[in-house]
Amino acid sequence: PAEREWSIRPWGVGLLSVSSLSLSQVSLLVLILTTVSFDGFVETGLWKRALVDWHSVFSVFGSSSFTIMTTLGLIVAPMLCFGLFGITSVLMVRLVDIETSAIGLMRTFAISFIPIALAYHIAHFFSFLMVQGQRIFALISDPFGWGWNLFGTAGTEIDIGIVNARFIWILSVGVIVMGHIAAIYVAHVCAVRAFRGKGQAVRSQYPMLVLMVGYTMASLWIVAQPITTA
Repeated sequence: PAEREWSIRPWGVGLLSVSSLSLSQVSLLVLILTTVSFDGFVETGLWKRALVDWHSVFSVFGSSSFTIMTTLGLIVAPMLCFGLFGITSVLMVRLVDIETSAIGLMRTFAISFIPIALAYHIAHFFSFLMVQGQRIFALISDPFGWGWNLFGTAGTEIDIGIVNARFIWILSVGVIVMGHIAAIYVAHVCAVRAFRGKGQAVRSQYPMLVLMVGYTMASLWIVAQPITTA
């Protein structure tokens, strides 16, 4: 106890103590990233137009056609992201010209996706937490729906105006940008550790930088789109 202390460190620094992830952990991270991104994408006008354009192809499924199309999109999105990450790793191997596998680099650099995954979850679910999270006040008084009012809060109603759209947009953009900045920093440190010379480390990051910037642009585009429900 005498050696315990409070320590403040920048966000993401704790990731640097991890050397590499297993392939299953890499797959899980990609799945976490793409499912949240796809969940935001399905609310855009582009996806709604795609549903209409491709409906004739899936009309054989009847009333389930839209569900089938969305399910296929949810399956394809992680596969596409994993493929792009694999191509990026292959390019990294080519640029540094060392005897290593693309899978090995994927396991090493996948750690840098963790700040992005956290940022996306904050951006995507913060408004849901603030609005639907208010239900907890009613539920603590009547947890089983039996008409109880243990703490006098059973009649508490949800205030949908607790956060406005402008604040949510600023928060979403801010955390997404911060998450990607932290991810690029973590990826740079991983590169310095993984390769012998600084030149190799810098060259290896060109494909990662393109991947990160491209994903950032796609994410900000999704955030900027008006939500379409029909």
